[in-house]
Amino acid sequence: RREKEMAALGTTEIKVNAAVDSAELKAQTETEITLPDYLPDIQKIVKVEALPSVNELKCSKDQVSAQGEVMFSILYLPEDSLSIRMIRARGVFENAVEVKGAGEGCRVFGTEKMSFINCKTQSARKLSITAGVSVCVLVETDKDIIMASPAEDDNVEMKHETADCCVFLGSGEKVFKLEEDIEIPDSMPQASMIVNQSATVCVNEIKTIRDKAVVRGEAVISTLYLSDMESGKLETLSVSLPYHQILEVAGIEEDDTCRITAKLKSGDFALYENASGENRIISASCEIMIMCNAYSCKELSLLSDAYSPTGKCELKQGS
Repeated sequence: RREKEMAALGTTEIKVNAAVDSAELKAQTETEITLPDYLPDIQKIVKVEALPSVNELKCSKDQVSAQGEVMFSILYLPEDSLSIRMIRARGVFENAVEVKGAGEGCRVFGTEKMSFINCKTQSARKLSITAGVSVCVLVETDKDIIMASPAEDDNVEMKHETADCCVFLGSGEKVFKLEEDIEIPDSMPQASMIVNQSATVCVNEIKTIRDKAVVRGEAVISTLYLSDMESGKLETLSVSLPYHQILEVAGIEEDDTCRITAKLKSGDFALYENASGENRIISASCEIMIMCNAYSCKELSLLSDAYSPTGKCELKQGS
């Protein structure tokens, strides 16, 4: 008896997001600083703060390269004075790391942090800084998945398994300024001089609508200031400034997922008198960058087996 000929299964091809690999990129920066004439000589380094920022990430064959900068804030105790002073400096870094499978057309993301800081005084007017930066890089690409379509033959039974996947939709970027006049409360002494200020940017809420990502967050401004120059008495003030931004991301829908990164690009701060003539107004201007990568996460039904109760059924994976 002739076996009944079975119908071939159809196929559907879709693109899904796939991780290529991750790696740690290590870089180093060295810089020398000479004090300007208006600052007193250095007696002792008190503290060094550093803010790293990756300005460019590139994928080439089996490699990821990074370029960036580090902004240093050096707090020091002057000679013959108890009033802590501060000087800023900038260092640059550049390096590459091997990532198998990386290449043109891949997407690369990075998270930077300081790995070490060494600050040495060369003289009362000169110091040097050697610092290390660590960048955790993740490389992604689009991968074609071939899915089997339902058989047209009623005599073919199929078994399916589910699998979660994400499809990369697109990315968006926005740079904006957050400006505010911060008033030192009456419960604290007025400022004689600003020693140091820093800003930490946070993302608190993400909401997606068609072609847009709505981001809410805050920038926490921390101020260290001298209230008395003679005694060197220090005060700290921390204020949270909220922000609300909308990023254009073509193709995104309400239930899609976003990977959001927010970081401080630059900050300008100044001390002013209030209406009573006291130094209680701190003018803060922060330039903030928000980056968004959007994904559509879904559940796929994948064919894992097939058989026929009435005839021969052979399951092959096509090329």
